Amino acid sequence: AETIDVANLVDDQIRLYDETARTKGVRLVKDTPETAFIYADKNHVRIILRNLIANAIKFNRPGGAITISAKEQ
Repeated sequence: AETIDVANLVDDQIRLYDETARTKGVRLVKDTPETAFIYADKNHVRIILRNLIANAIKFNRPGGAITISAKEQ
């Protein structure tokens, strides 16, 4: 486990799926604080985000939007 910058991790995943989302006509929206950090396994969090985003794109309708958000608690 390590300290991970949430905003950077989400940006990476949005870049990865941006083309796929645009092809389907779906917008990817980031709503995360720029200073949020988590302590977790980076690879696991990356895989979880990829799966969530891929499924959201797959099951979304053209013209829809997917918002990836995080809150500090």
